[in-house]
Amino acid sequence: MPSVKSAVSAAIDAIGGVSRIGEDPDSLILFNAAFSVCSEKCRTVIRETGFSHTNVNVDLTTMINYDPRYVALRLMAWDHAMPLAGEIAGWTGSSSMAKTGFDPCVVPLLVDMKANGGEGMVIVDSAVICNYLVRLAGGALMPTEPRQLALVQKHIALVDDAPHPALLYDALPAKDLRPAYLKHLTAGGGLHLQQIRKLKNYLSQEGKTWDDPLLKRAYEAKLKKTEDALRATQSMEGGDSSYIEGSFQKMREYLQTLEADLKASSGEWLCGDKITLADVFEGCSLYRLMFLGCAFLYEDLPIVVRYSGRLFSRPSLLRAVILNRDTMPSKHVAPFYAEHEGWLSGVLHCRKEDLINVMTNPATPYAAAGAALLAVTYRRDLKQDSLLAHGEKESSAPQLRREAQSGQEQIVFHEQVAIAARRKLRCPDDVSDLPGR
Repeated sequence: MPSVKSAVSAAIDAIGGVSRIGEDPDSLILFNAAFSVCSEKCRTVIRETGFSHTNVNVDLTTMINYDPRYVALRLMAWDHAMPLAGEIAGWTGSSSMAKTGFDPCVVPLLVDMKANGGEGMVIVDSAVICNYLVRLAGGALMPTEPRQLALVQKHIALVDDAPHPALLYDALPAKDLRPAYLKHLTAGGGLHLQQIRKLKNYLSQEGKTWDDPLLKRAYEAKLKKTEDALRATQSMEGGDSSYIEGSFQKMREYLQTLEADLKASSGEWLCGDKITLADVFEGCSLYRLMFLGCAFLYEDLPIVVRYSGRLFSRPSLLRAVILNRDTMPSKHVAPFYAEHEGWLSGVLHCRKEDLINVMTNPATPYAAAGAALLAVTYRRDLKQDSLLAHGEKESSAPQLRREAQSGQEQIVFHEQVAIAARRKLRCPDDVSDLPGR
């Protein structure tokens, strides 16, 4: 078996996306994805505890998390007494490892390079990772009083088992307020089908690029889990909505439990006046619901609504999750960008979603060409907006700098989309040469 160090090195070679944060970034290495609830929990806890670390951004859109080098690293943390996800339990709409088994192809993953006498240790499962980080930080975010400790673990488990994946992939037709690009990508089980093709492709490489019976078992289990998820989605098209109705009901019941426990608290957090790990988990959960347009699930729970406002203004959650530049856009959360980074940032966040909506819409002829044209138009608008912002908006210099930086980042994004779109349609670099121009 390879060493932890060599396995980490191989996984990083496969994934890339490395950034080093803090004075001692080599001790802790976090493999995570920007648009992953479980990853969001870990990033927020790291910000709360202030740990230096190496951040490895795993791009889920390319499914690089299925690469055998990453899967092999993850399998180093597998307790073989636990079944692999897919071998026993089918698709439940939840990502809870405790309930569904060990998934060898997901994020997050933490490596403590100083553990085991410097040999290193691989840790998986967001609940386990966050509890580990809290202990490493000397108990921060964790109460010592037994009843409060039990309450914290209760809510960690509730969030862990909440069907966030179900609400990402599927929705009640009458209340589907997800960003349009998510509807496009998941329609008819499209995203599941892409994942299945990717897994089958990796399985076909056995004996060529990899040769390990454990990897084969891992891929086969993941394939079964994903095929179960596809069947659940497709059953809805056949008129059976029990799966998604059950998921929404489960989420609603969990939120009602949160309301009751907050009401019983003596302070503004679950355990009184001190924020705990449970609150961090709840913040990530509530924000995901808002992102998906599912805030209606708790809008009639006044204590939860006020609680979410406090959580969403928490600096750790803001920077690790809400204002994370690598995550996906949603107009439901654009007001956060406008509030914290200026009006221009809020507008650009909405435009970013519009652009991705066009790119992913299979019903739009020449969607990529349209996106390329929009990107160029937006690039010009953005430059003009930046000038207008400096000339017309009364604001502090730091605020203007933040808005200018935001504008430049969005310009780069639109340029990248334009390049990708032209490649997709084999268009010329000069969009004036496109048909009809």
